[in-house]
Amino acid sequence: MRNFCLACLVVIGVFTGARSASAYILTYDDFHKINDTCSGTTAKQADLMIGEAFAFVQSAIANGSADLLTLRGTFTLTRSTLPNDDSKSAIAFADCVLAKASDVLGRAGVRVIRDISERDPVFMNRSFAFFPTLPGFSISSYQLVRVRNDRKTHVIIEDVTCSEPQFAVAYVAFPLDSLQPGLEPSPHVFQPISGGKMALTLDRASPEVNAAIQESFDAIDDMIWLNTNEKPTYRKNLQNFIDKHQDELWLWVNVSSKDKSCSAQMSVQEE
Repeated sequence: MRNFCLACLVVIGVFTGARSASAYILTYDDFHKINDTCSGTTAKQADLMIGEAFAFVQSAIANGSADLLTLRGTFTLTRSTLPNDDSKSAIAFADCVLAKASDVLGRAGVRVIRDISERDPVFMNRSFAFFPTLPGFSISSYQLVRVRNDRKTHVIIEDVTCSEPQFAVAYVAFPLDSLQPGLEPSPHVFQPISGGKMALTLDRASPEVNAAIQESFDAIDDMIWLNTNEKPTYRKNLQNFIDKHQDELWLWVNVSSKDKSCSAQMSVQEE
């Protein structure tokens, strides 16, 4: 049985009237208009989500880029803190706000990232963010890596500060708008990181990638958010997804440690 992670990524969007991107000025009043077109949640949840969306859009406009998966993750964490959460209505409201936010950000000239495939596959020195797993015996962090059939993906994990850290190419990113996994890989897929650094080269046919595919199927029975009667459908959809992505997959890479704190960085290059 896998450990479950206490942290999960989350995020959402915004609505306003028609304006030209060149003259765009964001005000908080724009967000209250969401209630005119998005419904299905409590007033308290709506107020919290609208406030989070406003802050997110402000930051995105300043930075020129908006990852909607991050906002959806934020909304998920917000819902988990509220009593009497009606998940279906709250998710419907969040999805509506995300759609409105995406429209606003697009008209403001902001690059909008709607799913994992639109993230940058090549980067330098991206930090892992570690959180405790549920039993409290370890800490864990995930990053995304793209592997392709027509090139090599070089992964370097370095500047690891904790003792006896472990690394795993853990799971297939499925679906492509999914959030960070809420569970931890099984022990047999981990590899040790020696001397605070490791390097690995992957392609679509690498044994680590095949192991991550198998791990994804093995994990389905541990997915407590799936009802028993939903698991066969999920398994079939995952198989169809993998069959259709023989040329390219995105994978969740995990680093974990039994220390109470850790830091690490990852860089990815493609050849």
